[in-house]
Amino acid sequence: MRLRNFFPRTLFNRLLIIILLPLLLVQLLTVTVFYVRHWNTVTRHMAQNLVADISAILSQIEETQNPINLQITNLSQKLNINLSWHPGKELTSYSLSSNTYAEKAVKNSMNQTTNLPFNTDFISDEKFITIDVMILNGVIKFKFSKKRVFSSTSWIFVSWSIGSSFMLFALTLVFISAQVRPIKKLARTAYNLGIGREVKNISITGANEVRLATRAVISMASRIRNQLNERTDMLAGVSHDLRTPLTRLRLQLAMFKKNSEIDSMNKDIDEMEFLISEYLSFAKEDVTEPIKKININTFFYDILNSYKNDKTRIKFKKLNKNTEFQLRPQSFRRAITNVLSNTIRYAKNSEIILDTSEETLLVYIDDDGPGINLDKREYALRPFHRLETSRNKQTGGTGLGLSIATNITLSHGGTLELLDSPLGGLRVKISLPF
Repeated sequence: MRLRNFFPRTLFNRLLIIILLPLLLVQLLTVTVFYVRHWNTVTRHMAQNLVADISAILSQIEETQNPINLQITNLSQKLNINLSWHPGKELTSYSLSSNTYAEKAVKNSMNQTTNLPFNTDFISDEKFITIDVMILNGVIKFKFSKKRVFSSTSWIFVSWSIGSSFMLFALTLVFISAQVRPIKKLARTAYNLGIGREVKNISITGANEVRLATRAVISMASRIRNQLNERTDMLAGVSHDLRTPLTRLRLQLAMFKKNSEIDSMNKDIDEMEFLISEYLSFAKEDVTEPIKKININTFFYDILNSYKNDKTRIKFKKLNKNTEFQLRPQSFRRAITNVLSNTIRYAKNSEIILDTSEETLLVYIDDDGPGINLDKREYALRPFHRLETSRNKQTGGTGLGLSIATNITLSHGGTLELLDSPLGGLRVKISLPF
């Protein structure tokens, strides 16, 4: 199991971990060291001082029948300890009333200071602690505030550590949000440019590195648009120039009597016009078509209706719920029909499966045809590349079908892959982000 599987995926959460994890570890280490070193030391000293006061009172007792006289009372008041005498009372075996370090420290100090039997009670009263010490004729009960043993400064330190951690956490959230916001805006801008959306008034904000990246994206987008426009204009001009002599040839052929040779020449002219149209269509980016929100199940039902009379059997597995998806309908329809055209040409049975995974629409088009060898799949997606090398239009197309489908998928921000099909042929997998 890799560590990255447990690591957050978003930059915001990763920055939070990078900043807050060391901070929390330092705070935890500080509190732990303080508790072990300071808290225990202070508690032990406070317990020793308390036991020393109790020993001082016990050392002044002279009369065992009624040990609490005026002198003992004045001394206990000065030491903030309340005394009470219980004649004839005996103590049972000693046991800790709580398992706190403070009670253990008091017990150890009492054992070291006096040999008299005693019991402690730390839990009966929320504000006071009692210690019963048995002397000759009874038991003296010592009652005093818990502040004599428990240090409040320890809790103040812990509270301050926790409070400061929350304050730093809030400041970190504000700071990281301000730094991540321009990066998210840049990512969204790059994504919109990648799928052909028009993006205007791109604001340059954020740190210097983000500003530099934003300027680079703007410059890159401008160069790409210029190159695409130049390529389209060039091919449009070439297409127009080529169609003019083809039109003259067609008119001249129309003046001759029809025979097999004239029909063959007309077919060649049709083929040349078809190739010119395909090349020009491949060069054009369908960015002018607006993006619409459509029902994806209904969209594929409409496509399959046009193949009702075809010999190839096409099964369809729709999504369980009606899901609306934003895309360019005519453009994406062409991508699907290009893939289905190959399926109809080479296979007898095929299946379209729709699925979703992690905010992604998955389209699987499977067939039982001969498929494409693994080492040739990359070439099959390239423009003008035909796996059938005879150039015969009866056995293959122009070599642009899958290339056009790939370009259309990329213009929607998705990917197109060629895989092995469960039906034994080729699987075309199209992934589109929501």
